[in-house]
Amino acid sequence: MNAGERRSSDVSRGFPRRISVDQRSSAVLLFLSSFVLTALLLPKLSLPDGRQARMQWMPSFEVPGDDAFFTYSVGDELSHVALFHDIGDSVSNARRADVLFIGNSRMPLGLREDGIVPAAEVMGSRVFSLGMGHSEGLGFALELIRRHDLRPKVVVVAGGPHFFGDRVSDRAVAAMQLTWWQAHKLWIETRARWGLQRWLHTIVPKLDWFGDEIASQWVIYRSSRTGWWRPAVEPAASYAVGWTREDRNYDRVVPAARELQSELRSRGALMVVTLTPYAQTQTGHLPHLGDALGVPVVLPDVADLATSDGSHLNRDSGERFARAFWRELIAVPAVREKLSLRQGGGAGDSDAEGARYAVIRAEVEKMRSMLEDYYGGPDVLRKTWYLQPNDRRYQQGIDFLADKLARALVWRDRFVIGTIGSSVTAGFDNCHYDSYQLQLERLMAPVWNTAGVEFEVRNTGQGGDCGDSFDNQVWCLRTLVGDDVDMTHYSWTYFEAGSSAEDLQLYHELFYRWSLLMERSPVPQILYTHDCSRLPAEDQVLLDVYGPFGADVLCMERGIKSVGYPGKEWGVVGDTLHETTREGEAAGVSERRRQSLGVVFRNWHPGPLLFQTTADALAYKLSDALLLALGRVSAEPYPTVRWPKRPRQPSASVLPKPLACPAEWCAVSEPPRCTNYEVPTFGEQHFARLDAMAEKNPHRALAQTSDAGWTRWKAEEGGRYIPDNERSMPECRHPAACAGLVTRASQQAGWLTFSMPQMRLGFVAVCCSKKKCGQAMLEAGVKFLLDGKKPASAPRPIRNGKCVEVQPRFAPGTTGELATVHIGIRLPALAKPIPAITHVIGL
Repeated sequence: MNAGERRSSDVSRGFPRRISVDQRSSAVLLFLSSFVLTALLLPKLSLPDGRQARMQWMPSFEVPGDDAFFTYSVGDELSHVALFHDIGDSVSNARRADVLFIGNSRMPLGLREDGIVPAAEVMGSRVFSLGMGHSEGLGFALELIRRHDLRPKVVVVAGGPHFFGDRVSDRAVAAMQLTWWQAHKLWIETRARWGLQRWLHTIVPKLDWFGDEIASQWVIYRSSRTGWWRPAVEPAASYAVGWTREDRNYDRVVPAARELQSELRSRGALMVVTLTPYAQTQTGHLPHLGDALGVPVVLPDVADLATSDGSHLNRDSGERFARAFWRELIAVPAVREKLSLRQGGGAGDSDAEGARYAVIRAEVEKMRSMLEDYYGGPDVLRKTWYLQPNDRRYQQGIDFLADKLARALVWRDRFVIGTIGSSVTAGFDNCHYDSYQLQLERLMAPVWNTAGVEFEVRNTGQGGDCGDSFDNQVWCLRTLVGDDVDMTHYSWTYFEAGSSAEDLQLYHELFYRWSLLMERSPVPQILYTHDCSRLPAEDQVLLDVYGPFGADVLCMERGIKSVGYPGKEWGVVGDTLHETTREGEAAGVSERRRQSLGVVFRNWHPGPLLFQTTADALAYKLSDALLLALGRVSAEPYPTVRWPKRPRQPSASVLPKPLACPAEWCAVSEPPRCTNYEVPTFGEQHFARLDAMAEKNPHRALAQTSDAGWTRWKAEEGGRYIPDNERSMPECRHPAACAGLVTRASQQAGWLTFSMPQMRLGFVAVCCSKKKCGQAMLEAGVKFLLDGKKPASAPRPIRNGKCVEVQPRFAPGTTGELATVHIGIRLPALAKPIPAITHVIGL
């Protein structure tokens, strides 16, 4: 058979003919032309009775906030699934709420977020909304409270008579019947479909030939931070609020309300009832509940309210009603007691406060006088810092710091300093008691105690044994020091030697920036062991940009060199001003201990005398800001309004434009999160390790009965980093120790899985407990899985080889908005196992 006969035979037997590139292009062009023509002509066609088809376009809109996720439009509803199955960080924020709001769809639209949340934050209170659509009843909210063990101080129940029943909507029933996998699948699919639908209907209209009324279009997002609905699109109509005849009896609303009240009492919460007005409002059930249950009723009288669709207050009415409601809510004595709100906005009696501030001022002045006498004036203390009082950046930074101190004074709250760094920060080769952190704490705590404020300095320094450096520890800043710190310190002098100026500028900026994005926007400061005589230009540029936020550089030798100290000499006692510390001058101190306390540099590590100068310089600068804060709070008539208990941190958009930080790292609205097995750590471990057979573990099917499992290992704490004659003193032992998860020799441990929720960028890294051990992991054949799949790109060593970057970001076209990633780690069975897994890092 020749070629022509073979082709003819193939066609006759039904084989497809090979299509040329030109034919394929023509087919695509024909399809697109037909599609466009159809989209243009179909709307022009008439129905049999002569009516025209109606077109409806999806309006253009912005997603309302970085913390908002799509939750509702016609046919879709994700609130029930997200809250019942704890998808994203909504439930974790609900757990932290002081005041919880529950109700149906009228609640988040009638008590608008803008009228509630800012006012609550000024008072130092967290609020969260569990408001649900689809005519939801009380039963689902009660189920959420029990399921997630929510323990607010106050619960506001907002609803008409029909809300107070045991009814659960069909949407809620369907959500509760889903498995964990089905819920997450629905979550992903719905959001993906909504994104495509939103894009498509901005190009092609939605048509209706059937004469049905097109429903009022709502497009609603939900804040995972506050729980409030955020309408991106809502009806623009206006219907006046009306009132209807009350029922003769409201006994039917009591049983479900009583069950909720009983549950809340067992959790220490106060119940308050209200409603948001609608088209034909009934209010008689509220006083009935107040009498039957003995609960407060709050219902402000606000004139000229209107709904946008006959059921839900429009934006203006909702905001006005919300502001009026909050004012009346916090005026209720039982609510004020639960929220620990003092009369007059929380400031307390002004005369008593004035007397308290006078006592504190006297203590601050006493401490400053002592330090000035000790150093022969303020010069040594001031010159230890790079920025000086005549520098604009210094004054701006003191202003920023003073506001933090004022908040602590007003609320009698803690003031916390968190420190990260190397063995210098840890205080190695010294008694731990002599570290600069504990010397600062002993100096400043008595001053703060007169103000009713606890002063704490946290030390998370780690030596080189664990392979740590600035380029991995900065990523775990929040977990190391805790999100509740007011000031952060960074000290990696010797580890930075040999690094390029560009790298140092990058990591110093990350430290500054990520500090300011933490919960209390702590003031970031860098500590060097030298005199900063050759401070890189890149550091100076960063001070120009971040100095207004309190950023500064402390140079340990700079102040004492100005009075004749010759410079670093190992083991030498005395700094030309003093032969020992103030501790060493106390009665009863042995001569050997006194000599030890007078060492300026043990070796590369500063000794107790230089640590004392460091602590004193820190205290003196703090006292500058504290005196400024005292003057401000004494003159402020409404101090708790000006300095809220939980201040708003600056967002990424408010901070200066990054100089060295990559846009993808610095555009994210919060710092990275981390699980760090080293000790000590003071913050949250953000990523949970999943049991190999847990239902939520996507790698469960890969587990083998022969797997030996992973075990926790911890190195001995730093007893060997203490002078010989001081090792017997319990207060001298260093708490710092390397720790992590390890495999057994020559045994297969199986898959180690972590759940990593709230991922924004999609960056994932894993670190181990030695320098270059990340490279060793890769060379040994470590395997990584992300939600059961191999990473899209090959993992690579980073952070000087200690860590492995498993994924740099989510793949293009996939969303990183509060996504959850499950990382699986499997090491080969080796006679000499890979060092311990110490960190899991995500952004």
